[in-house]
Amino acid sequence: MPLDLVLAGLGYVGQVSIRRHGDNGVEYLGGGTALSCIKRFGNYDVKDSCNMDGILIIYVE
Repeated sequence: MPLDLVLAGLGYVGQVSIRRHGDNGVEYLGGGTALSCIKRFGNYDVKDSCNMDGILIIYVE
């Protein structure tokens, strides 16, 4: 499912971190508010997510 639909549907208010699994482990792509992540990474497909220390971590592909 596309990241923009996931974040819009959640209505999450807080910090978001966007990451993806690469050949050398996990790659950090960026982060910020849900709105800024939608603008920058909205077309990526969400593969997994978790909440760690109040930050929503989303793994994309």
